[in-house]
Amino acid sequence: MSSALSVDLRERVVAAIEAGTSRREAARRFEVSPASAVRWHEAFAQEGRVEAKPRAATSARTPSRRRPT
Repeated sequence: MSSALSVDLRERVVAAIEAGTSRREAARRFEVSPASAVRWHEAFAQEGRVEAKPRAATSARTPSRRRPT
């Protein structure tokens, strides 16, 4: 999985959409996927956030699923 894109980029995409640009056009302009532009705008509209959600850390205590040799 790739790393999260910058908050600055997310803010610019959301601002363009809020200014009247379509989601697909904003995605094209900022060279991100249309799905990302849609998700970012929906998160902004519903929750007021543009930051990425925190990612769950893997636990060091989780046992390995590998079989013993």
